[in-house]
Amino acid sequence: MAKNRKGEQTSIRNRFEEEIGYPIDFSGLFEGLHGVSFFVKNRLYQLVAANRVFFERLGFRDEHEIIGKQDFELFPDPLASKFREDDAKVIRTGEPMPDTVELFLTRHGLPEWYVTNKRPVFSLKGKVVGVMGTVQRYAKVRGLESSHAGIT
Repeated sequence: MAKNRKGEQTSIRNRFEEEIGYPIDFSGLFEGLHGVSFFVKNRLYQLVAANRVFFERLGFRDEHEIIGKQDFELFPDPLASKFREDDAKVIRTGEPMPDTVELFLTRHGLPEWYVTNKRPVFSLKGKVVGVMGTVQRYAKVRGLESSHAGIT
């Protein structure tokens, strides 16, 4: 069963990469940025890529475990609804949504304020085919974090 799920995840990611015309390999870039979560979703709002900070925050050990999942499978409905609304706006308009302050979950599943940046992902034909974004703790971004920082 797990093998079939992994094959399905690979297929979702491969179809998306074909559509944009290049492989999604941002892991090196975002793995080195402490506390920065990164994700990519297709136009069906399925995750097609995420860095370690993102998937571990949600309790997963490997990226392949979240590929194909939607926000409603990962977050409480009120958070998932907000994320979906913002993703839909980016996909519909093709415009980025920078510096959005919103609730996101800590590694312990507790809500905390974060800054999210979302940008459209374009195909080789210039069509919006998804959304990608970063998520960081608000206190860290705004320089408000003390040496006794809370849970990340």
